[in-house]
Amino acid sequence: MDSFLLFWSTIILIFVGLVGGLIYFAYWLPKKVGYPKVGWLFSSILTVTFLYFTVIIVFEDELFSKSDAQEKLREHGFILQDDFSIVSNLSGGFSDYSHQFILDISKQDKEQIIKRITSAENFQPSLEDDFMLIAEKMRYSEVDTFFTANYQTENAFIYEYFKPHKQGYAPIYTKILILKKADKLTYDYLID
Repeated sequence: MDSFLLFWSTIILIFVGLVGGLIYFAYWLPKKVGYPKVGWLFSSILTVTFLYFTVIIVFEDELFSKSDAQEKLREHGFILQDDFSIVSNLSGGFSDYSHQFILDISKQDKEQIIKRITSAENFQPSLEDDFMLIAEKMRYSEVDTFFTANYQTENAFIYEYFKPHKQGYAPIYTKILILKKADKLTYDYLID
């Protein structure tokens, strides 16, 4: 058996055992004192809470909706007027969290986003490759600040956002990419 799989299986079993023990203790202690209904209520609340958070964590990608995608884009000033579909949605990571989704968008929304990128004050019309704002700027800052880059490559129009934080906190990096030859929008979010 792979050591990675063994390690995480052990961690999950220990966690489930601790939660199960806590739920049982929440039932047993009030019952022992003479309040079995209170014990049943406490253990039921803990069980439902544990199941709720388990479902939210395990099915996070499946529960991602169009309104979630619109909210993520709206944070950067991009608003989709027309209907769109979610092609893919992936997220994960413990110390480095990443989230990526790809949308099929309308031609009108594509043109609107391209216009916003190209009309930005810092727009660079012809870069050969991705700029990677995260590699160009300082990782940490004591001042509350952020950086953006708007540029065009051979294949896409790209908006990047980078927000450094204080030492000890992970910076935030977002990249929104519009392909030239397809009506697709790719959103990448990274906390590194």
